[in-house]
Amino acid sequence: MAPIAKDLGATLIYAQDDGKRPYVYMWLRTREQKEKSAHQADFQGTGSKEHVTVHDARAREKQATLRDNGFELIESETTLSTEDFYNCPDKIATTYYQEMERDVKRATGASHILTFHHQVRNARIAKQTDGKRAQDLNQPVQLPVHGIHTDSHPLTAEKNFKFETSMPHHKQYQKGRFMFLNVWRNIADRPVERDNLAVLDCQSLTKPDDFLVSDLFSDSHTGHQYMLNCRNKDRHRWYYYPEMRRDELLMFVQYDSDLDRTGRSCFHTAF
Repeated sequence: MAPIAKDLGATLIYAQDDGKRPYVYMWLRTREQKEKSAHQADFQGTGSKEHVTVHDARAREKQATLRDNGFELIESETTLSTEDFYNCPDKIATTYYQEMERDVKRATGASHILTFHHQVRNARIAKQTDGKRAQDLNQPVQLPVHGIHTDSHPLTAEKNFKFETSMPHHKQYQKGRFMFLNVWRNIADRPVERDNLAVLDCQSLTKPDDFLVSDLFSDSHTGHQYMLNCRNKDRHRWYYYPEMRRDELLMFVQYDSDLDRTGRSCFHTAF
């Protein structure tokens, strides 16, 4: 018997091409820093709230894969407790990174995995600034991001790859295929009930029409990412995994250097 699909209607925040280059600052600047900057506002871009159906990925006849769809769910145990994720960053950077590298390597067949960043998200715990849902990468707990985006761009991905593999102990990996991959886990003991993660099936994208380049600024570097144009929203197929447990891991691609792959850049958003 096929599982009963738990599809949801949701309003997702797309981008609208208004002719201006979008950008976002991911840290809280002082008034003086804003006055010295070319950008006074913390973000630029026109959003478009669109009602879509987010389909139950567990009910798919054929399970989604990184190669074809840009996302994939795997089983993955962690020894960290919920409290560890909030209070023990050193334990995340050692024990948890090793656990992730083990499971992602097994799932992808990669010869080497390098974990270089993580974020903990919780809307209730994350600090808010002046009552607004501010994004600040310097905070230990982040807000869920309710806006469709990717985390990287080909130029940014290649720049980061060259930097990471320039280290003496990684130089043997400077050639060949590489991939930037996000992994998303429920860190609570109960299944996810709110702020689920929606991922877009890469097979439903229209290229290059759907891709809007955006600048991303932090206090340490500048990069680029993509926003999703709303013009082809009726062609997009959105998915989520209902009631994700802490022993599950959702992998989704942010960049793949293999040009023959369909799943090379997975748009995503909290909803």
